[in-house]
Formats: sequence, structure tokens, C-alpha cells
Amino acid sequence: MTIIVTFFALSWLGMAAVSLCPLRRRKD
Repeated sequence: MTIIVTFFALSWLGMAAVSLCPLRRRKD
């Protein structure tokens, strides 16, 4: 169960980082 939660957290953080990167570049 811990592995599933960790994988979900990592994938969520990855998606958040990918979606935030373009926004930061556009602001600059």
C-alpha cells in the first residue's frame, strides 16, 4: 500500500511540475 501511495504522490508532483514550468516561462 505504501508503494502505491508513493507512486501516486510522485506522479502527481511530476504532473504539477510539468504544468507549472510553462506558466513560469510565459510570465517571464
